[in-house]
Amino acid sequence: MRYLLHGDTLYTLITFVPSQHVNDTRHNDFFSKFIIRNDQLNSTIFTSKAKQLLGALQSKDSLDIENAKNMLDKVPFKRQIFLFCIMLSLRLILMIPYTTVQ
Repeated sequence: MRYLLHGDTLYTLITFVPSQHVNDTRHNDFFSKFIIRNDQLNSTIFTSKAKQLLGALQSKDSLDIENAKNMLDKVPFKRQIFLFCIMLSLRLILMIPYTTVQ
């Protein structure tokens, strides 16, 4: 098995061969010589998307907000970004005017 990262796509190469052919040179050549041509795409899967998530939480589009809320428990935050989220939340709460429900 071999993994290839191309842009933001992870490819998995798998072969199924009888056990007596696992160490065969043709089998090993498949993995060692397999390349993606014109591999010029930059990967963004390892960069933080916290700013985009926070932007979506502040969106005027309710669908963006709901999707962002659903992602909050799936995204690991660094301590600095977590503190920033708390400060942003407090700022947003304080900006919302108090209204009475009738």
